[in-house]
Amino acid sequence: MKVKCLVDKVIPEIHDKRVVQWAEKSELEITKGRIYVVFAITKLFNVLFYYLQGDEINSFPLAFPAELFEVIDNRISKYWDFSLARIDSLSQIRIENNDIISFKEWSEEKDEFYEKILEGDARELKIFNFYKDKMLEE
Repeated sequence: MKVKCLVDKVIPEIHDKRVVQWAEKSELEITKGRIYVVFAITKLFNVLFYYLQGDEINSFPLAFPAELFEVIDNRISKYWDFSLARIDSLSQIRIENNDIISFKEWSEEKDEFYEKILEGDARELKIFNFYKDKMLEE
C-alpha cells in the first residue's frame, strides 16, 4: 500500500481536533507530494494512522494520521496478516483502537513490538527490516 502526502502540517481549521491535539501544530517528518510505503495501520483515539518511514533517517517507522495522505496504491502488502487484498475505502478497515494491521509479529505483539523497535531490540529490528525490504520491493 502506498500513500501520497497531501499536507506536511496539521492545520486546526481543516483537520480533526484529535489529530490537532496529537500534532500540537508541529512540523511533521513528511513532505507534501512525496509517496510513502505503508508498513502498518493502527487506530488511536478513533483515528486511523499509517506507520511509514518519515523523512528523518530512522531505522524505525513513525505513525502519521491517515487524513494527511491520499492512497495511491490500494494493494495490501502480501506480507500483512490481513484478509483484504486491497482497500478501496478507509471505511473498509475494521480495526479497534490500538490494534495493528501489518505482518504477523507486529499484528500479534502490537505496541510491545513497536516499543522494542524503538528501543533497538535486535530481534524486532531484524524482523521489521526483513519485512520493510520486502514491502519496498512490492
